[in-house]
Amino acid sequence: MKLQQLEAFYWIANLGSFAAAAERLGLTQPSVSQRIHELEAELGVALFERVGRRARLSDLGHSLLPHAEEMLAVRQRILHQVGNPTHLRGTVRLGVAELVALTWLPALIDRLGQLYPGVTLELDIDLTEDLWSKLDQGLLDAALVPKLKEHPHVHTRLLGTMPFSWMASPELNVPDRLLHPGELVEWPILLLSQHSNLFGTVEKWFADAGAQMQRRALSNNLNSIAALTMRGLGISTLPPDLYAQEIASGRLCRLRTEPPLPAVAYWAVHRRQQTESLAGIVAAIATECTTFDMSGAESAAALAEAAR
Repeated sequence: MKLQQLEAFYWIANLGSFAAAAERLGLTQPSVSQRIHELEAELGVALFERVGRRARLSDLGHSLLPHAEEMLAVRQRILHQVGNPTHLRGTVRLGVAELVALTWLPALIDRLGQLYPGVTLELDIDLTEDLWSKLDQGLLDAALVPKLKEHPHVHTRLLGTMPFSWMASPELNVPDRLLHPGELVEWPILLLSQHSNLFGTVEKWFADAGAQMQRRALSNNLNSIAALTMRGLGISTLPPDLYAQEIASGRLCRLRTEPPLPAVAYWAVHRRQQTESLAGIVAAIATECTTFDMSGAESAAALAEAAR
């Protein structure tokens, strides 16, 4: 039994097809099929049930999966703890929330390149809900995201919190006083789409005050929302730290609200059995590169608990 056979088995099990596993491993599909044929011949059992182009684990395949994960994790621990970091090779499919991409993602890429020059990042910048879905489907190895809910199969590392505030263009003449949720619904609201963590946070913020968003425009891009806000097309929720220059120049006004919007906590997440894998290494480096506020670690954990 060879590790390459178990690796092929692992990726077919997680991605659902021989073709997807071949693409992930950089092999031809016949090569992957040959590895599984040899593994099944050695074990004397069928590991998959072929249904069209999909491959479903057999009952005995399900039994093998945790053992394969364990053996692959042992290999990664040896490479990480004993091997020369510059000799590590591999690709990590990393999901990235947009706010991370707009702030400290370049520092992470630079740091990883210095420590592990043989490791390649495949970046997928998307909304929170979509990134979690891809992680659950095995389409991502790790992600830098807000936490929507508890996921028992993943390991999390806190990356800190980022405050958000309501903002508007001076052209809208929003009153310069303490504003309540019921008053803000009088203006058009510009917001990230339903697949974002922020949408749910804002929706709950209004609901807790007995108010409901009525007029809104949704986008999947934070900078687009900021641009529309500066054009005076509505009010929006933006991170003040990211748009400090626009606030200082008067293109954006930070609104004072009661209650204030809660800060958003971000996490580096990957599957629990991959702590010593390349995915775990990238997650660990992310905690060194983050520029988000780490002073409120306990309050961030409380925020995540309250959101469950």
